[in-house]
Amino acid sequence: DKIGNIQYLRQSKPTIALASPTSENYNAGTQELIRWTVSAANTGNIGWEKIVFDVSGSVIITSGGASYTIGSSPDSEQTDGIYMSTTTISGGAVGVQLIAASSMEIWDVDSNTQVTGTSTPFLVDQATATGTARVSFVASAEQQVSANTTKTYKLLGTIQQGSGQIGTSMLTKIASRSTTATSTVYADVAATTGTFVWTDRSGAGDVHSAGSLDWTHDFKVSGLSTPTKTLTR
Repeated sequence: DKIGNIQYLRQSKPTIALASPTSENYNAGTQELIRWTVSAANTGNIGWEKIVFDVSGSVIITSGGASYTIGSSPDSEQTDGIYMSTTTISGGAVGVQLIAASSMEIWDVDSNTQVTGTSTPFLVDQATATGTARVSFVASAEQQVSANTTKTYKLLGTIQQGSGQIGTSMLTKIASRSTTATSTVYADVAATTGTFVWTDRSGAGDVHSAGSLDWTHDFKVSGLSTPTKTLTR
């Protein structure tokens, strides 16, 4: 019995795919954490403005040393970067910063231009899921993908703890967390746990904006969750 179930008809839809090798070497300095594509169906343009990455794993800083877990509970209040801690850290002490949020960038690979973010484009949530840093990025303006075309993007970050020993692994993916459909204004969707906030640009009267009721999230977006990109030693 489907009576009462809300259904949304989209003018177009995105498909997301991992474009990185699934595994590369872990090193110090600026590294590509993940590369992905966003494709628009041939029925119309789409746009996106927010995306969330899940980063997990563990890093061994010194030979024979302890393993630091990304997103451990001692780091739950930290939003300015990806942190990691060992089981020996206690009493509310903060662990080691692995990547500062200020060092992160998203680039449009096809045009070789950086995607401009808001005044604080990257925020890191290490409180919601222990062992995972959820890194959210908000663009300063809607990023459009034309009908029947594909754009490639990459996430960069500067790894501070570059002397990772054998056994180190850092994993990045775009997850799928939303479980129900929606279609509303951008701000309302961006405030949810959605990992990809996008629009089919079908606003009433062919007028589309952040305030039109044509924004939605990752629910049933093809390709999500993506495979994991791993940096390893």
